[in-house]
Amino acid sequence: MVGPASLTSLRNALHDFMIKLDGEVSEDPTLRLSSIPAEYLDHDWAEWDAVSLTLEESCWSIDVQIWRDESFDEDSVARLMEPLLERHKAVFAGCGSVYYEGGAWEITLSAIWQTRGKTVADAVAVGKEMQELMEASVGGTLTPATAKDLITSGHAQLLRGQPEGQWLDAKGAPYALSEPKLGPRDAWELAKDVAAFANSPMA
Repeated sequence: MVGPASLTSLRNALHDFMIKLDGEVSEDPTLRLSSIPAEYLDHDWAEWDAVSLTLEESCWSIDVQIWRDESFDEDSVARLMEPLLERHKAVFAGCGSVYYEGGAWEITLSAIWQTRGKTVADAVAVGKEMQELMEASVGGTLTPATAKDLITSGHAQLLRGQPEGQWLDAKGAPYALSEPKLGPRDAWELAKDVAAFANSPMA
């Protein structure tokens, strides 16, 4: 169980170990994670989690692997991730892709994270959020958090066609908020809808 481990302590231990091994820190070690118990883990054939951590100099990079049938534009991914990473005080570090025969792309997202006082479990949670947001952007399951990030990053159009539920409601036309004065019916509809949202179980 490495989840509760402090990322700062882990970084220091890895630095000390690599210096003893080579006399210097010669490469960026990667921490790969698996839910398989250690006694049953086969390092050559194990199914590793989509989220891994790489120590780059003194900073941790959160790396997320996603498989898709097409590649992504790095600038678009950076814009998509910006609200989520800003919330976690992380910085987008890049999006790499590798094509495999048969039409599969392995996409790797990376973010540099401020880790003071954080644990491995905290880093994995951020990585999972990145994964969920990418999945939601290509038609995957939406959550309130991913829907908010899609809207904040300028991708509200991706919510079109999504089924309404306890936390998602859509209107056929926008309220006439730009009018100098709302008509009585518009004001009533707006007040009614706001009250309904405020009284919902998700509020």
